[in-house]
Amino acid sequence: MDSARHLVTLGPSAVELVDRTMIDLARDNPVFRPVIEAALIGQPDAILLVEFSGDDRGVLLQRLARLVEMVADLGLPGAVVEMREDKPQKALAHVRPILDMRRGDATRCARSPKKRPAMVRQYMGAFSGEHGDGLVRSEWVAWQFGPRLTAPSSR
Repeated sequence: MDSARHLVTLGPSAVELVDRTMIDLARDNPVFRPVIEAALIGQPDAILLVEFSGDDRGVLLQRLARLVEMVADLGLPGAVVEMREDKPQKALAHVRPILDMRRGDATRCARSPKKRPAMVRQYMGAFSGEHGDGLVRSEWVAWQFGPRLTAPSSR
């Protein structure tokens, strides 16, 4: 974790710590297994994801190269697995809180971003998850799919 303070100097879009629980869940899911297996070196207890985003591919590749160099300088040569995603995205907002829904205050927190769906609609976006919409977003996405598609999920 100490390396994170150095990595943020590269200006990443996100730095995310993924613990053993999330790694194991990804490995157990046949959809994610190939990706997670390609991203891991050995059997780590946790991994640090560093994400760069922007419009200039050349700049992004330079930042990725600098990340590889920096991690090597920090004493971990060969520890960076370069995973490039070449899908164009105009705007992307990652909202991924992990809440213990067994606690009352977590339920309140989960429902607090009331303004987000209105803003998404205003800018003609999509309020969706990277890997589906599921129960977490179901209260906010009905307007995207219409009553015919959302009615079966409310039963």
